[in-house]
Amino acid sequence: MLFTFLDGAMFGEKIGDGKPSILFLHGWRRTHEDFLKIANSDLLPGSLLIDLPGFGASPPPFEVSGAYEYAQMILPILDEMNNEILIVGHSFGGRVGIALAKLGEGRVKGLLLTGVPIIDLNKTVKISSSLKFAKKMKKLGIVSDQYVEKKKKSTGSIDYRLAEGIMRDVLVKVLSESRDGKYIDTLETLKIPIKLIWGENDAEVSLNVAKEVVRKVPQIELKVISGANHMVILDKEDDFIAGIRELVEK
Repeated sequence: MLFTFLDGAMFGEKIGDGKPSILFLHGWRRTHEDFLKIANSDLLPGSLLIDLPGFGASPPPFEVSGAYEYAQMILPILDEMNNEILIVGHSFGGRVGIALAKLGEGRVKGLLLTGVPIIDLNKTVKISSSLKFAKKMKKLGIVSDQYVEKKKKSTGSIDYRLAEGIMRDVLVKVLSESRDGKYIDTLETLKIPIKLIWGENDAEVSLNVAKEVVRKVPQIELKVISGANHMVILDKEDDFIAGIRELVEK
């Protein structure tokens, strides 16, 4: 059953009795339902699963927001949880989870991330030659804004092409945070157990990203799930639950 939080700004589900101890944050173009089977495991304490603004039942944010603004929106929800909280974030939700762990210092006791684009190993924004040409033509007054926008849709990533309105600008902002090293900077300041669980065959966020994160922040633990891909939370649920338990018991 869906519950509303923050006066209708967010929707989600609560699993278990009493105040929840685990907060699950889903990936881009996903919903809280990705975590339902994991959250319902008898091996885990009660949890809260929310649809992040702009996904599932939750309306988009009112203004362009990166992971840190998303975390600020979610922060009041921590008041409905136990005093010791574990944040579990997949992909985009992990970006938000990093920021939320910082904002919730003293309340957040652990952070588990999977398939999260924490850093951009390429460090450059790839722009197709056709889009570059369209932008030049626009400057010369030869083509319209609408033409350039159409070209962006046809040449961008699938996430960019499918995003609409403010959510496209949100995506651009969170991508820039990866390139700027903002998430790494935050992880270096956290004084809590941090664990990465990564699919060995993750084709969306390479295992090399996780390895580089651990190299930069050695106190972070990395667990690689053999044969798993980006959606390790759906494909290797038992392994993922075991990883959560390890962190819960620390």
